[in-house]
Amino acid sequence: MKRTDIVMTEELKSFLAFDLGHMNEYAFPNKRTDIPYCDDPELLMDIYYPEEKKDTYPVFLIVFGGGWISGFRRSRFVEYMLKPLQMGYACAVAQYTLSLDDTFPRPVIDLKKAVNYLHTHAQELLLDTDNLTLWGESAGGHLALETALLPNERLGLTGLNTEVKNLVIFYPTTDCDTIDRYAETEKDRHLRPDSVMGIFLSSGLNDPQTLDLASPAHWIHPGMPRLWLQHGTADRLVTPHQSVELAEKMRRECPDVPFFFELKEGKEHADPYFFSMENVKRFIRFIEE
Repeated sequence: MKRTDIVMTEELKSFLAFDLGHMNEYAFPNKRTDIPYCDDPELLMDIYYPEEKKDTYPVFLIVFGGGWISGFRRSRFVEYMLKPLQMGYACAVAQYTLSLDDTFPRPVIDLKKAVNYLHTHAQELLLDTDNLTLWGESAGGHLALETALLPNERLGLTGLNTEVKNLVIFYPTTDCDTIDRYAETEKDRHLRPDSVMGIFLSSGLNDPQTLDLASPAHWIHPGMPRLWLQHGTADRLVTPHQSVELAEKMRRECPDVPFFFELKEGKEHADPYFFSMENVKRFIRFIEE
């Protein structure tokens, strides 16, 4: 942990304690690991390939969640997100900077560089990056949306190819303007200094420009990638209203963008249903339409 301004709260402890351990790396023998995708030597990428040998593979870039403060590229949780391998897709997993080390927009910049790396090294990596999908859940869903939607120039980035064809997003934070609209108590509010979102935004918590940049709902546009969006009605961590509001805005402002939204009855945050093979097959059918 490089930052010195963080106070260890019970909420922070609970996020840091959510650790399912390491994935079973031996279950995925076809891979390239520890790929340095940017100038930070601590940020590495792994790429997993299907058993079937092909000249090129369509690819998912998987963005794990963890409240912006936890998670790692070889976690047991990431293993649940490698199911597209069974459908003929390669899966890339990039470590990004967590909020214990730096603040927004650093992880978005990292992930944009990861997308650029996949494009610029597609031939040697055997990847068809014309068919590149970002799949993110929770904080990873927010970061995937930001990576695809936030213009590079707004982050001072030039010369990067960050084109993405598809977005698969589960239960994300989408709009800082409305995230606390349905909070019943002060403890339920996300935009407070000691929350995980407050740690992520840091000094930008009270800065309208930062909140605008950190709200992917503000950056949807008619030329954006096709979007698959799911949220559970029983989600107590991120209110489903965030996805409902994004869906309503998509239908108003981007009616020609291929878009699917499902509010899944009774499902909680990170419910196993979302990672089931049944659901994976559903969103792969969507992105292949």
